[in-house]
Formats: sequence, C-alpha cells, structure tokens
Amino acid sequence: MTSCSWKLDGSSVVIGSLCGSVDSYDICMRKLRYKNKFEINQVAQSQIVLKNLSDNNEICMRCSFGQDIYKFKTFKDTYAICWTKDYLILGDMVSKKVSEINWNGSGKEKFDFNNPGIVMIYNAGDLTFVQYGNNEPIGHCRTEFISSHLISPRLSLDPNKPNIVAYLLDKKTIIVQDLNRNINMAQMNHDHNIDFLELNASGSKLLFRDVKKRLIIGNIYNQSKSTLLN
Repeated sequence: MTSCSWKLDGSSVVIGSLCGSVDSYDICMRKLRYKNKFEINQVAQSQIVLKNLSDNNEICMRCSFGQDIYKFKTFKDTYAICWTKDYLILGDMVSKKVSEINWNGSGKEKFDFNNPGIVMIYNAGDLTFVQYGNNEPIGHCRTEFISSHLISPRLSLDPNKPNIVAYLLDKKTIIVQDLNRNINMAQMNHDHNIDFLELNASGSKLLFRDVKKRLIIGNIYNQSKSTLLN
C-alpha cells in the first residue's frame, strides 16, 4: 500500500497500491432502509450517515462527545433528528448544516420545521429556537399557543440587529421578544381573540387577524396599529 485516505464522514476508506490499483471499503456497523426513502449507515455508535435515495443527498450526524445515538427520526424528508443521552443532533439535508445542543427533555417534545433555517422545540411549556449550524439555542420563550400560525420567528442577517419572535402571551396579547437578549421589544393588546400572526421579513411590522376576520398591521417600534380589512 502506498496511500490511504478516509472519506470526511468516516463512512469509507480508500487505499492505493504500488501496482496502481485503488480499493474503496465501506465502513459500517450496520446499514438499514428507513421508510423506503433513506439509507442509514451506522459508522459508529455515535455517528450515522443519512442518504436520501431519491437524489443521493447525504448528511453526517455525529455526536462530538461520543455518546451513543439511540433514536432517530426524519421530518418532511428534509430534516433529521438524533437523540443521545444528553444531546439533540438536528440536521438540514438541503443546507447540510447540523446543530448539536445539550438537551434534557421529557421525551414528549414537539418539533416545528415551518420556518427556514430554524427548528422550534416545544417542551413542557418552553419553546426553544435552534438555528441550524449553531450549537447553542438562539433563544427561549414561554407560551401555551404553539400553532405555527401563532408563532413567527425572524432571523436577522445583520449581526447588529436582534433575532426576534412574535407569539401569544394569551389569546388577546401579542409579545415581540428579542431572542438574543431575552427581553420584550413590544406588547400589543387586542379586543378579540387572535387566530393568526406574522412578522415581515425585517421584523419591523406585525400582521395579525382576529376571530372577527379583521386584519390589522402593527408597527413594532412605536406599537401603533391600523386596520387593513374589517
């Protein structure tokens, strides 16, 4: 043998010989099909390589602390989650970004993947926001209203501006929170129950609708409101 090299995710090793031959060996403890859509290659107890069989897209899910992965799930054929004893490993197969956060959950967590670049984890009244590629949660808030129509997070592309989220404190009160500093930026009260809310892309305006089908827009900075449709 004259040369030897590993694939970056550790799932195969390539060996070159003096005679010019090149041999590639798969490294795995086991392989299995998942939902007939994915191939899972368990490279080690703490690492799996997930491959989408439709487009051959791959992502490596690894616990950098060496803890065994004991549970695995995919969502929307795009997102993957692995559980270890003390950590959650979250991956986006499109961006290839992976987050590994310290986690002590109840085992009954709910996950929301409706916002690009962010996964929301609801556990025992606490909502945790995780940005893919970041190993620390970007923020937390407490709410009982966890419908995706009633929570609107926004990531800021400007490092000088905060990541924010709008959510319901109660059925008639909206809170806009700075996730970076964990402080409230605005509070908007309304006469009737709110059944939909959405921040604009920059996080400066808030659109919401009540059960009377009235559509209202609010300014986050001066907390003024005006009715668009009644």
